[in-house]
Amino acid sequence: MGKRVEDANTYRIGHPLAPRIIDKCKAVTADPGEVVFRYKDSGKKIAVVESLIGQSGWLLCNRLTISAFETEDHLLFAGLTDSGVPIYPTQACRLFDLPGEVIGIASVPDGVHGKLTEQINTQQQVIAESLSRKNGTWFDVEMDKLDRWAEDRRKSLKAALDEMDTKIRETRKDARLAPNLPTKLDLQRQLRQLEAKRNDAWKEFDEASREVDRQKDVLLDDIGRRLHNALKSPDTISAPAFLSEAKATKGLQKNISVAKKRVEVMKNRITRLFVKPTVHDPVYKVVQRMFTDKTPFNLTRENKIRFAIRRLAFKRFILGYPPRKKSDTSIGDAINWEWIVKCAAQGSYNVIVVSRDSDYGVTFGKEAYINDWLRQEFRARISKKRQITLTARLAEALERVQVRVSAEEEKVEEELVEASQEKRGYGSVAFAEWMKHLEENLKEIERQPRTAPQSK
Repeated sequence: MGKRVEDANTYRIGHPLAPRIIDKCKAVTADPGEVVFRYKDSGKKIAVVESLIGQSGWLLCNRLTISAFETEDHLLFAGLTDSGVPIYPTQACRLFDLPGEVIGIASVPDGVHGKLTEQINTQQQVIAESLSRKNGTWFDVEMDKLDRWAEDRRKSLKAALDEMDTKIRETRKDARLAPNLPTKLDLQRQLRQLEAKRNDAWKEFDEASREVDRQKDVLLDDIGRRLHNALKSPDTISAPAFLSEAKATKGLQKNISVAKKRVEVMKNRITRLFVKPTVHDPVYKVVQRMFTDKTPFNLTRENKIRFAIRRLAFKRFILGYPPRKKSDTSIGDAINWEWIVKCAAQGSYNVIVVSRDSDYGVTFGKEAYINDWLRQEFRARISKKRQITLTARLAEALERVQVRVSAEEEKVEEELVEASQEKRGYGSVAFAEWMKHLEENLKEIERQPRTAPQSK
């Protein structure tokens, strides 16, 4: 409230009368009217308003409510002088700091409301983008908290496991050097107890990783629910009274009704996917057939070897071996690699890894090159004669094993690969540009004259 205002009462935000007055004012239908703002009578100096003294035009004020992580209300101002010059929102807002008087009803010329609405829509877009950045920052902070918590858990569990491994090695050594059978037997019992504790520690680590995933799922579900509430389709769009019977307004309401029906259809479809994915989700059905196929290459829960694979994967994860990222909290990639090596060892197979994950290698142009550590490890653990290759395209892998792929399928996958590379912003495109720059520099060096060294 401005200074020297005597004919008004001030209420604090929590006062019971304040929300009642606000709600009553919000319910009032504001018809177009003519208002005279008196700058000289205000006793104020408002620089942004001085350029409007003596002019007339049109003002529009809308209220925007956004319900996402928090409910926010915004007042959007749009203005236009009679000469067609737009008024900045800050100017329009500061006009309401001046004393004013309603002197009659106004008739809005054709085209004015459309120009004012365009200004309002632009402000809405700016606010939405700002809110999206703000929410994105909040999301990154929350995810970082989870990652740091997971890293702390991993370090503490690693320290405990290292201590257990040391005790196991010492106990195993003492058992070998024991002078008599009773002592050997007692030490072997201790060894079994320590190994059981170590297995429990591994299970605790696995459960901690699952807990991190659960926490992330809860966070993502919460965000999705809030965004769903924020993106609900509006039931109606409030138009000024003088436009309520316009054809454009009626057509807009009809389009909104159609959009609502399509939103409901989409909601029902998504609900069916969640309730019965085995019936309504084609991707889920294909993946399920792959994972439930009775093949020796599927590592199922019935296969007891999974415990050995998990132990090897955990050791690999703790030592920081690829495939993994520094910030990883899950041993999923390590389990995949150990199982690949195990399957390759069981038969005389070459291996083709299909992945666009940089954990397994790098893509340059259209060629993929597997991580050199993984290549050398594969040759050392399997055979130098066996081959392991990396490709970013499933179609290419299928063609190598003589499975026919249609041209349409190849095109769709190529578009997906290109889109993923553009989204990452770093990879084959950036690397190719760097290589091109390096080649240009080398050519420039070669073009420079060379001077033979002179002997002293």
